[in-house]
Amino acid sequence: MGYYDLAREARLLLTSQKKTRNVREEKDESIEEEIKLWEERLAELGIRVASALIEMEDLEGATRFLSTLKPSSSATPDASLKLEMQKALLWLCLGDVDAARACLSSAVEGDQQEKQVILALAYMADSGFENAVKVWEELISTAGGGSEMAMWKQNLGVCYLYLGRMDSVCIFLSQFSLPTSSYLLYCTDVD
Repeated sequence: MGYYDLAREARLLLTSQKKTRNVREEKDESIEEEIKLWEERLAELGIRVASALIEMEDLEGATRFLSTLKPSSSATPDASLKLEMQKALLWLCLGDVDAARACLSSAVEGDQQEKQVILALAYMADSGFENAVKVWEELISTAGGGSEMAMWKQNLGVCYLYLGRMDSVCIFLSQFSLPTSSYLLYCTDVD
């Protein structure tokens, strides 16, 4: 079953739940929860459809579709933030850095770390490697060694590479070369 079929089914179920809510005279919390659940699922399907369009290289269709994707009026702040962050990443995949930044600015509250990661990626997409280095260094210094730390350090190493800071590149990349690895990283002093 394709994403469009799933989205159609989700819309039908959501419409059915909303009609049931309108028919009943008293407020039923279980129906309200069902409505929120199906709205979140529909938003997630929207992100998946946009992602699939990008994978199929239908960039124009993905752009049009992504620009219509909005959080529902009853979405929780967390759900709205998640949608905006996912949209920002997809806009970066499409190469529209301004639209990605607009998604960041519309997501007022939420996880600052996630916003910083997307901001750093946006700087990198615009060849603003100096600004990206500052953001990656801040993330690395403030984080407690989470699972994203390796990705942040790799991106910092890439920024150093584009800036021509080979000594820093060697330091960061040698951290990922394990002594038991069959591949060794050799860094030489280039003067």
